[in-house]
Amino acid sequence: MAQEARHTEKRYKIYPLWEGIAVALATFFAITATSSFIYIYSIEAQEGEIRDGLVRTAQVIAATVDGDAHATFTGEEARNTPAYEAAIEPFRIGIDIDLIAYVYTTVMKDGKVYFVLDPVPPEEEDAVEIMEEYEDALPDLIKAHQTQEIVVAEEPQTDQWGTYISGYVPIHDSQGNFVAVLGLDIPLDKYLERLEPIKLATQRAIVTGFFISFLMGSIIWFLRNFIAVLNAKRLLLKQDYDVLLGASLKMRKNRGEK
Repeated sequence: MAQEARHTEKRYKIYPLWEGIAVALATFFAITATSSFIYIYSIEAQEGEIRDGLVRTAQVIAATVDGDAHATFTGEEARNTPAYEAAIEPFRIGIDIDLIAYVYTTVMKDGKVYFVLDPVPPEEEDAVEIMEEYEDALPDLIKAHQTQEIVVAEEPQTDQWGTYISGYVPIHDSQGNFVAVLGLDIPLDKYLERLEPIKLATQRAIVTGFFISFLMGSIIWFLRNFIAVLNAKRLLLKQDYDVLLGASLKMRKNRGEK
C-alpha cells in the first residue's frame, strides 16, 4: 500500500496557447506602459527646454534694445534712420537661428497693440510698418503688456501669419519704466520637429516590445506544450504502472489461495 501511495495520480491543468497569449499580453502591456511613461516625461522635459531656451533668447535680444530710443520710433519715417537700423540688427541675428521665425517689439495704446521694431524688409509679404496695428494680437501678447512680465505660450496660438509657440519679454527704458514687449515666435512645425525624435524612439520601443512579447509568448507556449507532453507521458506511465501493479497483486493473491 505504501508503494501504491507514492504513485497516486496528480493531474495538472496546462493550457499552452492561453498561457503563452497571457504572458505575451502582459509583457507587451508592461513595455508599452513603460515606454508611454518615458515618452510623456521626455516630451514634457523637451517642451520645457524649448520654452526655457525661447525665454533666454528673448531676454538676450531684449537686453540689446534701447528703451529710450524705442519710444522715439513713432512712424514709418523712422525705419531708415541709423537708430532704427541699429535697433533691429540684433533681431536679424535672432531670426538667423533656425528655430526662430519672427522677432519684433510691440507697444499697447488705448487697449490696442502696435508693431514697432521689425527686421523683416518692407518689400517682403510678411513685413509690417512701424506702429501698424496688430489687429489679431494673441492673448499671451496682450497679457504680457497688461502684466509687464515674461509670458510664454503653453499651447500653440494662431494669427494671420501662422501658428506659433511664442515668448514675450518686457522692455524698459533707462528709468526702469515699461515701454514695450519683445516677442519671439517659433513655428509650430519646427517646434514639432524638435519633439519628433522622442516620438520616433517611443514608436520603435513599442514595435520592439511587440516582437519581444511575441517571442516571450512563443517560448512560454513551447515550454508549456513540452511540459504538457511530458505530463501526458507521465499519466500513461502511471496507467501502465497501475496495470502491472494490479496484475502483480492478482498473482500474489492467486499464489496465496493455492
